Amino acid sequence: MKAMKSMKVGKAAGYDRVSLEMLGAGEDVVAGLLYTLFNLCWELKRVPGGRCKAVIVPIYNGKGSQQDCKNYRGISLLSIVGKLYAKVLIERVIKETEEKIWDEKIWNKTYKINLKRLDQEKLEAAANVAFWPENAEGVQCDHKEEAKLFRGTMAQICNLSTPRTSHLKRRAVY
Repeated sequence: MKAMKSMKVGKAAGYDRVSLEMLGAGEDVVAGLLYTLFNLCWELKRVPGGRCKAVIVPIYNGKGSQQDCKNYRGISLLSIVGKLYAKVLIERVIKETEEKIWDEKIWNKTYKINLKRLDQEKLEAAANVAFWPENAEGVQCDHKEEAKLFRGTMAQICNLSTPRTSHLKRRAVY
């Protein structure tokens, strides 16, 4: 699986305690199961609720007293399977965009490269917003902020991938 090979090994596991090394050890069997799961999520336009949960871990900044809470920052450990799904989702969105929207004469290598250079974290966040489960329990989310991020990401995609001439403005996303 291309998405699994592109991820860094040795990262901490998320809420489900599944690491990339565990998935990699299963090789083709696990890849086949993930493929089936991702296709099901894609068709149903939903993801299991556990994929949206994160473990927040405090990390010491390295300055000041370790007893003072202000000298720590939090990091969120997300599910590895959720990250894999986000990568697959991004690739599918790019593929769908190439196939359905763009004429082959317009959609050349330059635009494909620009589209793939977008900030990976913003695209993953947009993918999470697009497939946020409706029945997520105990998950707090600022939907207005997430919607702004999603619109901003879609605007970046359109701005980077829409060809334009000097007399035309970039496409707006609302």
